[in-house]
Amino acid sequence: MKAAGKTPFYFAAKDGWTMLQHRNAVNGILGGADPQVWDKLNKNEIQWKDIPDFVEQYKQVEDWAKKGYFNKDLFTGTYEKQQQALAKGDAAMVIQGGFFVPEVLKQDPNAQIGFFPLPNKDGEESIALSGGTQVFIAKNSKHPEEAKDLLRFITDKEQAQSALEQAPGISPFKDIDVSDKMPEAMKEVQTFVNTGKIARHGDDAYVVPMPYDDLVAAYTELLAGKITADEFVEKHQDIYAKNAKIAKIPGF
Repeated sequence: MKAAGKTPFYFAAKDGWTMLQHRNAVNGILGGADPQVWDKLNKNEIQWKDIPDFVEQYKQVEDWAKKGYFNKDLFTGTYEKQQQALAKGDAAMVIQGGFFVPEVLKQDPNAQIGFFPLPNKDGEESIALSGGTQVFIAKNSKHPEEAKDLLRFITDKEQAQSALEQAPGISPFKDIDVSDKMPEAMKEVQTFVNTGKIARHGDDAYVVPMPYDDLVAAYTELLAGKITADEFVEKHQDIYAKNAKIAKIPGF
């Protein structure tokens, strides 16, 4: 997301979740460049360090950190401060998901926010699109029929239309379109979807569970300059391989 601002990037490192939105964006580039990359990773046919675009993206982060492109409160910055910085024009860019846009506009409804994907050497533009949220009813639920009624209600076209109109975003329904009510940034995201410049979301495609705490810790070291991008890539490989073994995934 982008706007005019004093700080090039507001990177909220205190909140691991906001840090990992960068990871999601990187994975979108990988899947767009090679649609088979997740199958290869899932079969352990390649390692993360074997993917040039992956290595390049983290070298880019290392470079940004060295050049001082991040906010001064990098390690105390939060998701909420990130919203405020972009809305007030104190930051030019943040790396976030589409859900971030409505939150910024709550801060300032007149904020002029746009969107662009992460830069990469090949100039290929693709974004990671996550699948729909899944909702389940417990097998031993005391009220299964009432739970089914609730699900029928919230997935009814009229209700889905109302929900999307209140928080306009990319519609998962073919017969519901709220693009005319979207903020400009979301219209730009919709263009990527409409033109097919999308890739499988890593969390949907990769069979190895995300080692959240270890991954956030490695990111923090990279941002702090305690490790290089190459060392980060090695750590990334090691912690995922460890998680794969714990999960007893075949081939690891």
